[in-house]
Amino acid sequence: MGRLVWNPSKDRIKSSLLHDFIQKSPLESNSYSDLHRWSIENMEDFWSHFWEFSKIIHSRTYDSVLENPTMPGARWFSGSELNYAENLMAGNKDQVAIISTGEGREDKILTFGELNESVAAAQHGLKEMGVTIGTRIAAFVPNCVETVILMLATTATGAVWTSCSPDFGSQGVVDRFGQVEPSVMIVSNGYKYNGKIFSMEHKINGVLEVIDTIKHIISIEFVDVACKLNHSSVTN
Repeated sequence: MGRLVWNPSKDRIKSSLLHDFIQKSPLESNSYSDLHRWSIENMEDFWSHFWEFSKIIHSRTYDSVLENPTMPGARWFSGSELNYAENLMAGNKDQVAIISTGEGREDKILTFGELNESVAAAQHGLKEMGVTIGTRIAAFVPNCVETVILMLATTATGAVWTSCSPDFGSQGVVDRFGQVEPSVMIVSNGYKYNGKIFSMEHKINGVLEVIDTIKHIISIEFVDVACKLNHSSVTN
């Protein structure tokens, strides 16, 4: 057995969410092993407790916790209705929600209040493009604050989100995005890696040559580099 490197104090244990979760469960034990055993042997009871404990925001509760225990194929919380974005943005408006940092860019900090305002504005823009429930949106972008905002705006609307990082080649992007036939594609003009700036122009245009379902493009100016896109509807 390996050497124990660290052990939390009793006060730290009692102040943790995990301890609170166990205390509010029907378990008579405080041990992690008993909690783990309960989660395996009584999955429906465990996840029902998690639903209540986590205070998931929902418009309709579930009919059953686990409709089909076969995995893969299991259906969890069947019948429930909720908005993923609403749950992610439910923090105190003055609390920091995002700290974004990236090579070649200044750090950005957004509170939950600022995040909600940005997502609402992005959602309005998407709806102006005709985005609605079930619309498929593909993002060929770095992991940055604009990406998070647009992802939340997409899911808040009920649209479908899929993404690739800028290091994908055109064919890799086509293989992924081509399966969902997106009507909107979000791109960045380029990215910076290891001190060098790379334009996304060639890669994006390579994707546009193959996927003909894309009606609108949203372009994020991520770095200072030219990126001319061969498309009639580009929003910056």
